[in-house]
Amino acid sequence: MGRALTIFMLLPVTLLVLAPVGAMAFRSLRVEAVDTTGGERIAGRIHGSDEAGVEILPAGARTTRLIPRAEVAWEGKIFSLRNYATVLGGQANLNMFLATFTLAAAAALLALLLGLPVGILLGATNLPARGTLELLIVLPLVLPPILLAIATYHDLLAVRPEFLRAVLVFGLSLWPLVALFCIRSVRSVGAQGLDAARLQTAPREALFRIALAPALPGAAAGALLVFSFVVADFAVPDFLGVTTAKNTISVYANTVMTHWRQDDSGAAAAAGMVPTLLCLVAFALVLRLEHKREAATLGQDSADPHPLPLGRARVPAQIFVWLLLAVCLVWPMVRHLETTGGAHFGTPVARQGANPAGIDIPDERQKPTSVLDGLRKSVALDGVGLNAVTSLVLAGGGALLAVLLALALTEAGRGRPRLDRFLLVVAFLPVAVPPMVLAVGWVLVFGRWMDLRFFPAFLLGARLLPFAALAVRSIRRRLDPALLDAAATAGLGPWRRFWRVTFPLIAPGAALGFLLAFLFGLREVDAIVFTRGGAETLPVQMYNKIHYGYDVQVAGLAFLWTAGLAMFLLVLRLLAGRRLRWLP
Repeated sequence: MGRALTIFMLLPVTLLVLAPVGAMAFRSLRVEAVDTTGGERIAGRIHGSDEAGVEILPAGARTTRLIPRAEVAWEGKIFSLRNYATVLGGQANLNMFLATFTLAAAAALLALLLGLPVGILLGATNLPARGTLELLIVLPLVLPPILLAIATYHDLLAVRPEFLRAVLVFGLSLWPLVALFCIRSVRSVGAQGLDAARLQTAPREALFRIALAPALPGAAAGALLVFSFVVADFAVPDFLGVTTAKNTISVYANTVMTHWRQDDSGAAAAAGMVPTLLCLVAFALVLRLEHKREAATLGQDSADPHPLPLGRARVPAQIFVWLLLAVCLVWPMVRHLETTGGAHFGTPVARQGANPAGIDIPDERQKPTSVLDGLRKSVALDGVGLNAVTSLVLAGGGALLAVLLALALTEAGRGRPRLDRFLLVVAFLPVAVPPMVLAVGWVLVFGRWMDLRFFPAFLLGARLLPFAALAVRSIRRRLDPALLDAAATAGLGPWRRFWRVTFPLIAPGAALGFLLAFLFGLREVDAIVFTRGGAETLPVQMYNKIHYGYDVQVAGLAFLWTAGLAMFLLVLRLLAGRRLRWLP
């Protein structure tokens, strides 16, 4: 059973992750070229070939060159590094690398500064309403960052340069990732470990010497994940940069999109290799930290540590956490409602964007008379209902597939430490590769299959695998091997042993993995933007429509999307109570 599960696990990941990345690497090395009868070889991109000759755009040139047919000795594709020379060479491309790295590093630092104290307060102290706060901090994380950028655009106009606006948007959207990993690290130490350390520490030093040390590895892992998410994002830099009449935030993710829209797949593939390497390095460090955490906590108790008393700092700490949540959630929702009611009407944020001629200033008679009227106009927009249903179906299908793969992964690695570590790397690989790179690779590999309406669900299954695997794996490691040995002694075969003994015990982890994958699937934009079904999801439609002046409608939909997710999480909290934990 172990070998069969290993093959079952590796095949879909190979098809959905390794094959697209390999196709990108191969395509980046293929360049169109023309040999002339005079012995000259011209490499670049062929725009047309007919009886008159071959029109080619030489690599590095801005204008095409027509080679008469009589002078063409050969035309085709060759292996070359010219795409990399075009994409990576020159001062402009060096500046793009620095901008990508600096943006991701600055956003990760901001997320670390915000998420570390929140994680320590929720994971190790007696902060009031910890359960509710732990639920609410997930909401900014599962919302597309583009929604926060749209909501706060007019407020961020005072921030210069546009680069800092993107840092603020990413930092305020992704800091919960750092906080959740901090909470997980503190809890993984267990009650006995923290209580033993507390006996040797003065009360005032306990919070820093006991809670900070266990939280730091989790904070580092969370910050590295934030770094990878920012490197891979194209929607926020595109929106904040292009709305200023020119692309003032030039990062690799946007360059991949630009080259792909120009039908230059070779340059797009070459540009995608740089963020891929950055993300892989970051995730290698995350996996190393994760492996050390598992090794350090193996065999320890799973009970929560007794909360450390905050004393006089209790009220300021509570104000800090609630104020941070207000900035991340209440402020954007208020701005969405203001725009829905007609604020800034007639001056759309994308008026000076990449296609100003295609954006008309709305007629004053179309201005909403109230917030309710604006919300009505939002839900009455063509295709909104179908977009919302498509988002739910694709996220649900992808989450289900991710859980099945995660179950197979954890079972295949049981009792085999080396294989288990290898499968952990395989599980994290789909999120380690930037979604824009996966999207281009999927088009190269699957071609017309991408036009199938629900095909993106399979793609999301691979993309969301790490979130499901994280939950399932954590529960699976806590099982007592003696239970499985007893089931084997009783004569149960591998499959019956799994479904009758193992699965009922890890079902809570599978349910949590499905929930995490589902929520992250709802926010996905980059990975499915090139697919037919993915282009019909609500977040992608909101991203597209904001560029064409649909400010009122997008604001209304963003408010309803945020409010709907908040209600869903609150109801889930009421039903699940304290059993709901995002990172067990």
